[in-house]
Amino acid sequence: MNQLALIIALCLLSGMAFATFELQDPAAQIYEEQQTAQSEPDTQHPEEETFCALDADTGKCFCVHTETGLLLTIVYEECVVRAAKPANDHTQ
Repeated sequence: MNQLALIIALCLLSGMAFATFELQDPAAQIYEEQQTAQSEPDTQHPEEETFCALDADTGKCFCVHTETGLLLTIVYEECVVRAAKPANDHTQ
């Protein structure tokens, strides 16, 4: 009986040694951040591939990156200026 208790105790101890793991994978987290940074266009300086529109009813302005279809975060005043420009005018 003592041998069985010793075997169980040793198995539990060895199992606890293998049970240590990280809750988050740092390499996967870095990879996801890099993928997100590459997939999102630069929101500080929107390129020519930006379409902005102003909703006359609500007064909300939004800009969309035409290649990726992602909604961009742009200062409201700049969004209004871009929305006022004709669609084929890409000069800043």
